[in-house]
Amino acid sequence: FHRIEYLTLLKNKLASALYFEHCKLPVPLLTSYNVKNNFFSEGKKTKIHTGEELVQYFDQVMQKTGKKSLFLKDIAESGGVGCFLLNEKTLESTIKTIAASILKGSFIHQETIKQHAGISQIYNDSLNTLRYETFIDREGRPQIVCVYMRFGINGNFVDNAFSGGIYVSIDPETGRFHKKGYKKFKGEIGAKSIYEHPNTGFVFENYQVPFFKEACDLVYECLKFIPDRYLGWDIAIAESG
Repeated sequence: FHRIEYLTLLKNKLASALYFEHCKLPVPLLTSYNVKNNFFSEGKKTKIHTGEELVQYFDQVMQKTGKKSLFLKDIAESGGVGCFLLNEKTLESTIKTIAASILKGSFIHQETIKQHAGISQIYNDSLNTLRYETFIDREGRPQIVCVYMRFGINGNFVDNAFSGGIYVSIDPETGRFHKKGYKKFKGEIGAKSIYEHPNTGFVFENYQVPFFKEACDLVYECLKFIPDRYLGWDIAIAESG
């Protein structure tokens, strides 16, 4: 189902972020990125060696872009691993704990997205995304195989199921939640299906996802640029769509 040129483009978050920006698709703004202690922003390279220099660097990026928070993603990781959230007010204390990880790794630095209020009421601490799985048949016809929404829990700022999040399946025709949610229990005994968010008590059944048709349309638009035969897409619903 896969072609190597598509897989390599998607598995490298820096490559895919730059590519989708050039495709004029609605993706989070890439403010900067780093490969170990080489940092790149606005076409300029900066060498950083200490946590203090790192604080100063991200403070300057936030000031220049007007962003009060940034989301860092390890370029090669997946499943919510290697993600850090930087906020203007807590920048110095956060950097103290993660500086070594950043300077030894490679990350993209993106703007944070303020999600739709209707989704925030379910869980507000993470950006809760729709996961679409798409398939292109032998005749080249694309279709959405399934769609579900992921949520963080217990204060976690990532929604990935492999990082402890939960997910609820959605009717692809109506955009409404099914009754039950699920969680990867990693060997726990006595697991039960989930009918409401464990932190907010929000009942899943029949919730209508805002801008659902537009999200479906966006997935089909993305497939024009990455026509791999079986893919997963993460779509966020922001305030205006």
